[in-house]
Amino acid sequence: MVAKSKKVAYFAHLEECLNTYPRAFLVDADFVGSKQISDIRIALRGKAELIFGKNTMIRRCIRNLCEAGDHPEWMQIVEVMKGNLGFVFTNGELGDLEEVILEYVKPAAAKAGVIAPVSCTIPKGPTGLDPAQTSFFQALNIATKINKGSIEIINDTQVITAGTKVGTSEAALLTKLGLKPFFYGLSIKYVYENGVFDPSVLKIDETVLMSKWGQALGNVAALSLALGFLTEASLPHLVCAGSKNLVALALEIDYIEFPAVQQVKDFLDNPDAFVSAAAPAAGGGGGGGAAPAAAAKAPEPEPEEEEEEDMGFDLFDKLSAVRVGRPLPTRAPARPRGPRRRRGVGGMWAPSPILHVYSSRTHGPRSMRLATEVDVGPSGFLCTEPDGAAPSLCDGAKVPRG
Repeated sequence: MVAKSKKVAYFAHLEECLNTYPRAFLVDADFVGSKQISDIRIALRGKAELIFGKNTMIRRCIRNLCEAGDHPEWMQIVEVMKGNLGFVFTNGELGDLEEVILEYVKPAAAKAGVIAPVSCTIPKGPTGLDPAQTSFFQALNIATKINKGSIEIINDTQVITAGTKVGTSEAALLTKLGLKPFFYGLSIKYVYENGVFDPSVLKIDETVLMSKWGQALGNVAALSLALGFLTEASLPHLVCAGSKNLVALALEIDYIEFPAVQQVKDFLDNPDAFVSAAAPAAGGGGGGGAAPAAAAKAPEPEPEEEEEEDMGFDLFDKLSAVRVGRPLPTRAPARPRGPRRRRGVGGMWAPSPILHVYSSRTHGPRSMRLATEVDVGPSGFLCTEPDGAAPSLCDGAKVPRG
């Protein structure tokens, strides 16, 4: 009998609140302690009323009240009553009530098996733990070192990701470090006012409403103009278009009888006058001298510095230094000479000037090695060819590639 009387009293109180208050918050109270709930009740005293109860009792009460079909909007509450939800009824503004609810939020430690609301990162630096407790860090693959008799974390490490379950190792480590990464309080899930809505409707202000109204008005005006159907939205556009046509016709027939036509004609006759009048006055209030732009002299062009001629060579895998050497000394061969052949860095016998081509693929200019030696021919000039083709002499003799 006692339990039944309590249910009857609860049903009567909930019915009274639904009939008295026009709006309410449906809040989630997961991980919120009794002391925190008590503090929120005290803060909301005189502004709102906080009601919690079993979901089955709330659904049964609302269904009983809606059997006659008097309040169909209450049935929307039955569909969302899932989880640890409660009511915060008020007659005032929901924005003021939201500020009070968000104020009472307390930090909480991470518990194993809880879905993390936010991510948690352990900062690098000393932890104050003795070296015997390195196993907690090794279980989570956290790089550490021993510094001055305590464990020090080398890099910032994220141990918990939002939306995932907190493991036993993560919870134990955060408890050892004394970190409370989570914050819990009443969380607003739904807004009730003649129906159930998402909390994002609270962010709609007068600016958003005016922008949406302006977009809708523009759509109506465009549709009316396209159909040729006169409406209040399209009337200003029609008047503006008619005024433009009248001014154009008056200018064409030289009928200057309207101020608007005279102003347009003056602008077409002397546009520079309007431009100068619109531009800000140049110069300060001195003696009314010439404009700084006219007085300033054009800067003299700076003399161009002579640049060294680019030989078109690169430092890596390409030729870096070219010079034409003096004729190499000749000596009588011990045997009849056959075709000329290369003899390495020591040079080769040749009666004509030699083009020494060096490569800097070794370390430094002093260790530059001779890449190839080619005969420049009688002209003494080496002609360049497109990429991929062998270089040639100006006299047409082909030069072997190095």
